[in-house]
Amino acid sequence: KYCNKEFTFFEREALKSIKTNSLLIESNNLWLGTDEGIIKYKIEDHILRNEDPDKFFDKHNISFLYQDSRQNIWIAIKNETNVYRYDLPRKKMNTFTKNDGFYFYNCNSIVEDEKQNIWFTSANDTGIIFYNYPKTKRTRNKKLNKGTFTYKIDNIDFPADNYSYTYKDKSNRIWLVAYNSGLMLWNGNEIKYFEKNNEISKHDVSSIYQDHQDNIWIATLKNGIYKYNGVFFKNISL
Repeated sequence: KYCNKEFTFFEREALKSIKTNSLLIESNNLWLGTDEGIIKYKIEDHILRNEDPDKFFDKHNISFLYQDSRQNIWIAIKNETNVYRYDLPRKKMNTFTKNDGFYFYNCNSIVEDEKQNIWFTSANDTGIIFYNYPKTKRTRNKKLNKGTFTYKIDNIDFPADNYSYTYKDKSNRIWLVAYNSGLMLWNGNEIKYFEKNNEISKHDVSSIYQDHQDNIWIATLKNGIYKYNGVFFKNISL
């Protein structure tokens, strides 16, 4: 942890795992998704402890953590076909399987759009699946309504590709990185493709960030960093 120009190092024994795959800031807590479960760091008290809601994830390899606008925490596990939603205020876990419409494997990224659709991506050529919260708590036969999953959003098909990264910017646009399709941008109505012959799509994108001037910074694995001002990409030499 870096604070007040100083680093604090946590021992492996305290972390329980040496590999962290995902970080989530929730209120005054920092959640860490590791290869052996979930760890929660209480920021105010500087307390680091294992966090395993209902003993679901002990020894599980957590691939992604995400908190949506309803304060629910979504949890994806590597090499699983399920996804989990933790109701934080009620401390209740919900499991979504193929019986609920979640026909997906190895989810690696989760993001919410401005219409409260939850996006799930995978690196297994299964594309994107979208979750819609239910409008009523119960179905007509009085069963609990868990919501619906679909492979389309606004009747638009996204490519069935190998996705590696998603990012939502300040304008609620969603950036996506895929192996075959390259860098894409969803503006809420349509997909913009940055063609493969474009300079940025020649390189594997590893991270995206928007600064206070609304420039988009794109980190690549082999060719440094690019800055996008909404019109042009510029390679930044380090």
